[in-house]
Amino acid sequence: MKISWLVIFLSTVLTTSQASDRALEQHHADDISQRLVMGNVVWLGEGVQRFFSLYTQTTDSTNQGTAIILHDVQGNPDHNKLIHTLRTRLPEHRWATLAIQLPVLDEQASYEDYYSLLDDAKRRISEALDYLDKGNVNNTVIIGYGMGALMGLYALQEENTRIKAIVTISLHHPDADHPQVNPLEIIGKIRFPMLDIYAENDLPDVLKNIRKRKLAARTHPHFRQDKLNTNHRYQHYELTLSKRIYTWLTATLQNE
Repeated sequence: MKISWLVIFLSTVLTTSQASDRALEQHHADDISQRLVMGNVVWLGEGVQRFFSLYTQTTDSTNQGTAIILHDVQGNPDHNKLIHTLRTRLPEHRWATLAIQLPVLDEQASYEDYYSLLDDAKRRISEALDYLDKGNVNNTVIIGYGMGALMGLYALQEENTRIKAIVTISLHHPDADHPQVNPLEIIGKIRFPMLDIYAENDLPDVLKNIRKRKLAARTHPHFRQDKLNTNHRYQHYELTLSKRIYTWLTATLQNE
């Protein structure tokens, strides 16, 4: 019995003490900085809590707002074609982007391991909002992909007054035995516009909760679901995805 309790204690400590892999974050920062063509490097936060971000201004002299872009697990601010396309394509349509480095773990980490990083992600999103506030940004929105979408919703429980809209792409859903964050409960409470995008051949946890997300938002005046006929990675649909997002953002916030 004593051994069993020791195992439980150690397991709890290891789970709650999980921290972002700072060496991996620095690797992403160095790699992206060396090959960066569009956008500017911005370091947010202070001291050991500093994190890497990419700010990309609009190509037009006018600006409709700024989108904070949140990547999926094991990602970075310029990760794969999806995140890269979003952060560089939206500025061509009058939406500046601030793609931030969320806390990350190594390749062996599971989705469940990332739940211990939710508070660190919330802090980083708050730092990003502070940075944009200093620039007098009128419309700030969040665009999150996978775990980034869940982290965005989690942060919005406290930051809802500074956000005008949220776009979730393949929103990750924790299992029922992980009550730390309940996306359905958050969706039911928020009242700013939300666009919920998913792929026809998405991950199981995304697909099985489609109807639940819609039901959670049944009294929401500005909730919309949109399906793309592709897979979770949105390969070859990156431009289509970007267009749907900036078209929805522009139309929705103009009517606010």
